Amino acid sequence: MNDTPPALFSSWTPRVALFSGALILVAILLHRLLGMPTQLALNLFVVAFGLAACAFLLGMVAIGDVWRRGADGGAWAVIGMLIAGAVFAWPAAVLPAYLNLPTMNDATTDLASPPRFSALTKERERAGVANPAQYPAVRFAEVQKANYPDLRPLYVSRSVDDTYELALDTLKRLRFQIVAETPPRQRQAGIIEAVDRTLVIGFYDDVIVRVDSEGGRARIDVRSASRFGTHDLGRNPIRVRRVLSEMQARIDASVATPGQRFARIKSRLDKAKATTKRGKAGDPKSADRRRPQDLARPGAQRAPVPKATPPAKVSGRGRDREE
Repeated sequence: MNDTPPALFSSWTPRVALFSGALILVAILLHRLLGMPTQLALNLFVVAFGLAACAFLLGMVAIGDVWRRGADGGAWAVIGMLIAGAVFAWPAAVLPAYLNLPTMNDATTDLASPPRFSALTKERERAGVANPAQYPAVRFAEVQKANYPDLRPLYVSRSVDDTYELALDTLKRLRFQIVAETPPRQRQAGIIEAVDRTLVIGFYDDVIVRVDSEGGRARIDVRSASRFGTHDLGRNPIRVRRVLSEMQARIDASVATPGQRFARIKSRLDKAKATTKRGKAGDPKSADRRRPQDLARPGAQRAPVPKATPPAKVSGRGRDREE
């Protein structure tokens, strides 16, 4: 019988690791489904990662004790360290984006005069958002210009009113939560403010679309901003591209190309010819149904007049009976 006590912290390593993983899952569910404040969820994530780091250190201590004394509990220590490593797999997966992408949390198609939040500003204040509602042009303008030069306004050869309705329908199709709608008026741009959430955790990001007139065309500007965090991991530029590409697709789908127009006209002509041929083939007396003015024209042929049938002859006996 082995009377050697188990390795130090060998039983606590998997317990602490499991608790850290469970804390992350609970924080995600409460934030995504039950409206837990984002700041509280972020604090729980920090605590969970700290506990996972502690579990990994406890496992190292347990493995060292097993090596030194030959005590039991090495398997539990290894299991706890694996669970702690799985907890750190999530931040490790986003580490390349964090290191390679620029540090910014706001993206817009108009660096000179970005759209300004109005209704969402009050909502951000109520939620205790750490990031400002105003676009930080001093910090992000040059960074965005160097890293995301493709974020530009979208010009549409349509009226501002039609373009505004198209933009509103696009945001609804993308399943954004519309917060405020300001239709365009005389010398005033149309503004749409909406909220989008990340897929897993459900972080809130604010989106604003501005539709204005410029040079006889409608101009669409989009801005996407994170409420929390100094690094968006490229989410906001991706969202701006997504909105613009969806709007362009909607525009292309609603405008017929010259080839499509020619095909539509040709189809209508073919249908008209087919209808005319069927009418002539199915009505042999159509030639007799011409209008009187057509018959009066030179060279017009008249329909033959049927001959009168002679009366039947009556026999003598019949006459006698009638008399």
